[in-house]
Amino acid sequence: PMLLSDAQPVRVAQRAARLSGPASPAPTARFRRRRPAAMSLPRSVAVTYYGCAATGFGLLLVTAWASSGPPSLAVNRDPGRLRGLVIGLAEEPLFPGDSVDCHLSQHSDTDTRLVLLTSSGLVTYGTGSDSRLLLNANMTLGFRDMVLRLPASAWAGGAEEGDRKKSAATQRSHKSLEQQHFREPELYSGLDVVIINDACFLKESFWDENNANFNAWNGVGLNYKSAQVKTDVNLVKPYLGKKLDGGWCFNFATDNPGLLGSLGFEQHRLHQVSLWDSLASDEFKRQMLELQVGEHASGLGVATRVNMSTKEARELRDLLGAADVILVNGGNPDFLAFVLETFAGEVIAPALENVKLGRAIYMGQSAGAMVGSADFGLSYENGPKLLSRLRHWKTSGLGLAGDCAIRPHVHGETYPLAAAVYGKLKHVNMVLVPNGNGLKCVGSTCRLIGAPGAPHPFFATPGDPQLERIAGAFSRPH
Repeated sequence: PMLLSDAQPVRVAQRAARLSGPASPAPTARFRRRRPAAMSLPRSVAVTYYGCAATGFGLLLVTAWASSGPPSLAVNRDPGRLRGLVIGLAEEPLFPGDSVDCHLSQHSDTDTRLVLLTSSGLVTYGTGSDSRLLLNANMTLGFRDMVLRLPASAWAGGAEEGDRKKSAATQRSHKSLEQQHFREPELYSGLDVVIINDACFLKESFWDENNANFNAWNGVGLNYKSAQVKTDVNLVKPYLGKKLDGGWCFNFATDNPGLLGSLGFEQHRLHQVSLWDSLASDEFKRQMLELQVGEHASGLGVATRVNMSTKEARELRDLLGAADVILVNGGNPDFLAFVLETFAGEVIAPALENVKLGRAIYMGQSAGAMVGSADFGLSYENGPKLLSRLRHWKTSGLGLAGDCAIRPHVHGETYPLAAAVYGKLKHVNMVLVPNGNGLKCVGSTCRLIGAPGAPHPFFATPGDPQLERIAGAFSRPH
């Protein structure tokens, strides 16, 4: 089919999502049956989960069959542990992960990239009346596996120290890790993490102390104080209550279960940064806020890039280039893509090269996952002004997961068909990722990982004639 213009795919996806309507919240106490997940695998697998949202009690049935022979049935007999909070007595995660072809194999001889694209980081959300943020064991184990793949020289004590830490970590069983709530300073101390919070800059809750989410989840939410930004809050105050982004961002440096402080990373090695906050002028920041809230903004039609001759730009480039883990926070994907690719592309380029060489881990959460993937256009949360003015409708991401593009926070039936059509027209493999799940790429191999019992991530199967038919209908005006 003929490709849509750059401006149209976002609108197509928005219309498809609008037709489907918002997903209704999960019932607090009734049993429900989830339909078998759609998967593209060398063997056929059907996943059915019977569970009560209020109690967490449930039964997971996994039916798998090869091209010949009768189906085989595997039953998880520990229904209290179906939400990925712990892995029970199993020495391996309940779901080792389904392989996704992101077309990275052509670089298999030299590709050692370490990429984790997640919907909700290393946490999962309680269900029913349980409103806590909880550690997601399978996501944490996936992240831990990537840390063990870092070169020994990554640790502050040098290669000998790194070898010792990695060797000792491989001797610990998953059961012992569970008993200590996956806290492992013996492994994580000595590693440097840079947390990029640019996607949070346009959120109301980031700046407004009267916003209910300013200190969301008792300090788990990030705000301008905890992020230690240098932008004067008085610059932003005139725009509060005028259509800044909703929601809130994680403060990944805290010690809440599933956040990096709880795993054993040293606080002084967790660096919170915003490239936009540090490098943009106050006038440019005002123009960006005006554009976001719908007021007149001059000068934004021309791409503005960081002046690399400044001390601040060089220091941030060096900080990112020395990082062992680069964690990109969630928020506004359109603004984040502008910052990372257009405004400060030269600042972050050495760090991204380290990711592709296996010298550093890229972990993206929500918008950070979308922008880290092949395409971030499938978003219904943002208006068109940032994307049209800053990116000229260009929705390509950093491409760290090959041809795979991420749509996070998937629930209900809002996105599957829109994603299938969008992926077909944009020549990307759309991966729909519910909270508690993610896409892990090690070298040229990408797999889905996450919480057992969660709705299974969906990705469209290439060559589907029905999909080709509807994609053709969208792309042809007459």
